[in-house]
Amino acid sequence: MTIIVADASAGLMAADTLVTEDDLKSYHAVKIFRCSDGSIAGAAGNNEASHAFLEWAMAGRKVGISAAKLSGLDGGLILQPEGQILLFSAHPRPDVVVGGFAAVGCGRDVALGARHAGASAENCVKAAIDLVTLCGGEVTVLHLHRGD
Repeated sequence: MTIIVADASAGLMAADTLVTEDDLKSYHAVKIFRCSDGSIAGAAGNNEASHAFLEWAMAGRKVGISAAKLSGLDGGLILQPEGQILLFSAHPRPDVVVGGFAAVGCGRDVALGARHAGASAENCVKAAIDLVTLCGGEVTVLHLHRGD
């Protein structure tokens, strides 16, 4: 599974790199990407739904995406250039996150707890990697204003 966090005040998104299949550690991959409109997107869920969401987001979200393509999405995040966070689940209409911080994936609860205790976005991901069996690998970070 995955842990992805978006932090509007820091202008960044962070994620782990572990990919699992059927509760087995499979390989490592980048899970957050810069989009054509300058936003950053990340997705948690099955590979098919996550890839469909990321391709749609990276192409600029100009055309709608069907709920069927998102049916295996546990959560998708888009951090927009102005700092607004959009949270997607298995439907194409997002929730606008209030509070400037969001997390998706199986490490979500640990990341939110770490944030409540004052951790940075990167440290929230590290906490999930340390404590959640299906989170792992390295922490990757993308900033809205390049300099990654």
